[in-house]
Amino acid sequence: MLPVSALAPVTRDANAVPRLSWLDTFRGAAVVLMIETHVANTFLEADLRGTAWFTALTYLNGLVAPSFLFIAGFVQGAGWKGGLGKPVSFWRRAQRLGWIAWIGYGLHFPFPQLWKGDWAGAIWQGTQVDVLPCLAVSLLVLLALTWGAQRLPVAWRSGVWWGVLGSLAFGVIVASPVMTNWPALSVPIPLRAFLNASTGSLFPLFSWSAFVFCGAICGAMARLPVTLRLLAMLVVVGLGQTIPSASFSAMSPEFFFERLGWVMGLAMLCEWLLRDRPNPDSWLSFAGRESLVMYVAHLCLIFYSADAGVLPEMELPVGATLAWTAVVMLFTFAIALAKSRWQSASARLVPA
Repeated sequence: MLPVSALAPVTRDANAVPRLSWLDTFRGAAVVLMIETHVANTFLEADLRGTAWFTALTYLNGLVAPSFLFIAGFVQGAGWKGGLGKPVSFWRRAQRLGWIAWIGYGLHFPFPQLWKGDWAGAIWQGTQVDVLPCLAVSLLVLLALTWGAQRLPVAWRSGVWWGVLGSLAFGVIVASPVMTNWPALSVPIPLRAFLNASTGSLFPLFSWSAFVFCGAICGAMARLPVTLRLLAMLVVVGLGQTIPSASFSAMSPEFFFERLGWVMGLAMLCEWLLRDRPNPDSWLSFAGRESLVMYVAHLCLIFYSADAGVLPEMELPVGATLAWTAVVMLFTFAIALAKSRWQSASARLVPA
């Protein structure tokens, strides 16, 4: 297979590649698994969903969203000292995160309901929080923390940054079970959609934002000896196995720590395998760098093929589902490659 560099030029910082190339590969693997997850959940025959192999596949697929959130936080945490030590374009970053949130809402907002005058139904469904708004708001909180710490005396910055970040992660994890049935109905629907799943949100901030915050902690600890990081992972795994949970759900600490342990382990394995053998021109690294456009492209194709009746939902056998997964992946990679080449061509046209 041709490397991506043969088809689309990749601009990279030679100093950053050895440290972050493995992270791009990890995120790229999550992109590929994400496409399989959404295709299977939408089109696989309903009768097959009670089988043991599908249960195992569902558990594996359940690591995709935690991985994406963790990686995003890891990137921010890995660069926190740079953010505290030199000027950062906070406004530009905030604008980008705002666009990411709007993309997330736009992908599922029920505009036909709005045009029919069903404002209540449109707001209820349209403000449900998926992974992109959750990711954007969580990263905005990290950005605000860095912005605020940068304005403190130098001697206080590190302590405040670590203290607030640790408190955020701990607070979200502990408060998540309580937030399941809170707040009262008088709270505006868009706000309630961010706090819990009562309006149908798949990724409310409690507890999903904690994956971002814990990712930032791990990113900031990336230079620590591997033995200490392994110990931290084992502690997380132990918590996931010992914390009692009345209901095993996305709101339980048990759910959170079990998946965080898996993600931390996968990240460390990927780093160990690829840190000294970076391959930024691989297809997985390319998918990691273009994860946003691939996320949008594959969902658009899945939504269109399902809504337009091109393929029947929950009726495809395994073979047809695998074949359609391959088609969606090829389409998604093609869109990402076209975007990358257009971006490179545009950059060459800009005067130095």
